[in-house]
Amino acid sequence: MNAKKIISSFAKSDLSEASKWYEKQQKGLGKRFLSEMKMAFDIICQSPEGFPIRYDDYRIYFTKTFPYGIHYQYIASKNEIQVMAVFHTARNPQIWEQRIF
Repeated sequence: MNAKKIISSFAKSDLSEASKWYEKQQKGLGKRFLSEMKMAFDIICQSPEGFPIRYDDYRIYFTKTFPYGIHYQYIASKNEIQVMAVFHTARNPQIWEQRIF
């Protein structure tokens, strides 16, 4: 059974900002970015423990086309993923660690 997905307001903001930036670069690219993120979330929900733990109990899934990492925590007792950040791989990961879910 797929895990339930909860996206923090920080991660929603990350997605919105990145989508807008890509859309400014090329028409339709923002939609392609969001489409890839949706597919990535589906993959994570299907196999939430299938990706490496990087920080404490947070895992990161790296997308294929766009250079982003989805930082999430899997709560097995609730079968739930909590997405904390969607960060470009060039950004400092310590920034997302300061976020509170």
